[in-house]
Amino acid sequence: MYIDNFLLYAIICAVVTSITAGAIGPFALLKRYSILAESLSHISLLGAVIGAVIGFGNIILSISVSVLSVVILEYIRKKVKLQMDAALVGLISGSLALNILIASIFGISSSSIISLLFGSLATVGIYEVIMISIVSIITLFGLYRYYQEYSVILFDEESAVVDGINIDKINLIMSLLLALFISISIYIVGALMISALIVISAMSAMIFRLELYKLMVLSSIFATISSIIGVLISYYYPLPVGSSIVIISISIFITLRIFIRKL
Repeated sequence: MYIDNFLLYAIICAVVTSITAGAIGPFALLKRYSILAESLSHISLLGAVIGAVIGFGNIILSISVSVLSVVILEYIRKKVKLQMDAALVGLISGSLALNILIASIFGISSSSIISLLFGSLATVGIYEVIMISIVSIITLFGLYRYYQEYSVILFDEESAVVDGINIDKINLIMSLLLALFISISIYIVGALMISALIVISAMSAMIFRLELYKLMVLSSIFATISSIIGVLISYYYPLPVGSSIVIISISIFITLRIFIRKL
């Protein structure tokens, strides 16, 4: 059966993104980084909008802005002593306001903004496939490299301190990995949808009460199923790809929740 490059690139990006989203999801959910993920998606959008204005470097700018925001948040947490949730709300509001302001001043089309907010197959090409694959490999390697340390921190910070684990360092690394991944994923899933895919797939996996590494695998499976179905729906019907993926992901969660309760 013939599959055109347009659909093939979209499926590859969706699968790679979903595997990584599923793997990082349980960490984000157990560490209560859901609002951080939402904040980073809005901040990544700012980089993409600036890239659209200058005509190049969308992905690089998204990554740069996201990583910089994590560094700023870490500084705020340590030096300014501002509550993290308050800082995150400020970043969400500020980045969203800047996005709208820049788009209005420079006349960025509403279709371009919508594609960044909800994902679009039209933005996926070989360059996006390569960049998403590279960033996903880096993210997965980071999760593998610091899996043991982060597992201890998640469930028993006192033991982590006794074992000599630098909690601040590991938390910063995980935040940077999350920022790196989200900044690239908005181009396929959308800025408003990527955090939902990360969290909801993890929620579906956690229904089964498994060990952490099994949760990561199961979460990746659920995310991949959602993404493939969502991409196919978006390809054959005029629907935003990110919205389609998230609706499928929510449907899987609700179905599992109802089914498992009946067992």
